[in-house]
Amino acid sequence: MPTGIYNTQEDVKASLEVLFLEYTYNCSAEQDAFACDGLGAFYNTVKEDRQTAYKLFAENCDKRKYGHSCHRLSLMLSKHGSDKPAKEDPMSKEHWVSWEKKGCDYGFATSCYNYGAALYQKVHSKASSLRAALGKGSRVVTEH
Repeated sequence: MPTGIYNTQEDVKASLEVLFLEYTYNCSAEQDAFACDGLGAFYNTVKEDRQTAYKLFAENCDKRKYGHSCHRLSLMLSKHGSDKPAKEDPMSKEHWVSWEKKGCDYGFATSCYNYGAALYQKVHSKASSLRAALGKGSRVVTEH
């Protein structure tokens, strides 16, 4: 005899439907940032509708300045984004860093960490390339 909250697959489906309805109402009618973030996550993971998730995360990040949505959008793009150049496609993988920057600007600490790591990698990658171009004996200062 199952002892968990969800005893059957129908219980799980019913619970997910209630969650979806709550997120939808609270996002659209109440403009609740937490609900809009949850609705975006629902579309991204449960429904696997990346276009709708992208729109929800982007609007929640830009309009409501909800840093977690910026971060979720960054993760979604890094995993499922297109390989097209950023100038050609708003869903390009190349945009992930800019969304992490926004997430950091809006106070989401994980985005600050990821954005900082991306900047660190970019600076040290350039320094390594410069060292290789100048020769082994050269010293490149990467401090600002």
